Amino acid sequence: MRALLPSRRPQIRPRSLRLGVLLLALLFLAGCGRFTWKPAAAAPELVWPQLGGSPARNAVVPDEPCFPLRQLWMKRATGGINPSLIGFGEWLLYATKDGKIEGFNLRSGAKPDRILGRNNTALTCVWSGDGLVLVKRLRADNLLFYDLDRGRMRWQRSIGPVMGEPLVAGGRLYLATLRGRLLAIALEDGAILAEASLSHDCLAAPAMSDTVLAVGDDRGLLHAFNSRLESLWQYETGGALRAPAVAGGGLFYIGSTSGRFSAIDAVSGAERWRFESPGKILYAAAVSDSLVLFASTSNLVYGLDRTDGRLVWQFDLGAVPAAAPLICGSTLFIGAANKKLYALSLADGRELWSFTAKGRISTSPVVFGGRLIFAAGYDYLYCFALR
Repeated sequence: MRALLPSRRPQIRPRSLRLGVLLLALLFLAGCGRFTWKPAAAAPELVWPQLGGSPARNAVVPDEPCFPLRQLWMKRATGGINPSLIGFGEWLLYATKDGKIEGFNLRSGAKPDRILGRNNTALTCVWSGDGLVLVKRLRADNLLFYDLDRGRMRWQRSIGPVMGEPLVAGGRLYLATLRGRLLAIALEDGAILAEASLSHDCLAAPAMSDTVLAVGDDRGLLHAFNSRLESLWQYETGGALRAPAVAGGGLFYIGSTSGRFSAIDAVSGAERWRFESPGKILYAAAVSDSLVLFASTSNLVYGLDRTDGRLVWQFDLGAVPAAAPLICGSTLFIGAANKKLYALSLADGRELWSFTAKGRISTSPVVFGGRLIFAAGYDYLYCFALR
């Protein structure tokens, strides 16, 4: 007969213990599941699907801001935020450097019920209309399509390391790998429709003007292809291309680390004009009806005449630029390494408003649903009402 030992702990029956272990295991698997969040089935009316907002990569919206902007919320991600913010419906999504897809509701600032992924590797994503394309930058099984309607993975493929941002246009996904492999992939099933090779490594993202696709390599060549990825022309920029070209009015606008900024005919590849900056150009431009706007490591923002490249105005940021600019009505928004987001007048470059964040601006601003959103520091997200 066993003696009963006094104890302050309640006895745990084997069945209860097994249930507890099973529950912990399920919670662990739910947290580590690849993609588990499924938004409302209704088609979203408000969309910022990819870097630059469109295949042209030209970040332009018609909304007119009313200053001073009113801050709605500041949130923190669970990890470092990658450069591309996307949005559809009322949801803002972003990828973290440790492999999660997270988000916030634009109206309330609430998080979705569940985290979309946890892969422990840097990734990026774009919205395709019925799903999310996810690119794990350095993993073997690095290209995936998550079907939002069904709440599950539709296909996945290995294509090699990708450092630039993907492009979605006309039912296709265009991607340039780090080693210069350019691919056109069907969004429906992941089939490779066309493929081409670049001369050198590629860190930049592709951009599209009508049916002409352009992507720059790390030796300074801007390559142009048709929809079948047949080569059309090449243009030498004199320095490495880290930012995507921006398309507008039948031209590609591109700046390089040489400081040269060029306007190039999208069909022929002929140079229309060029402008020399004393600093490196690391981020994309934005193009309005009359101006082309970009910044360089000379700390200056330049407003150039769109037709001939003549300097119209310039503005000193007080620090190097930290992201590509956004045109919002008659205002230019641009972030700098001094933690400031500036609002400048398109007409003459005057400062209209500025905001100091908790860290260096780390993404280009995006606008949809009457909200201006950007990230700063390692993991801060800011949301402002435009009116």
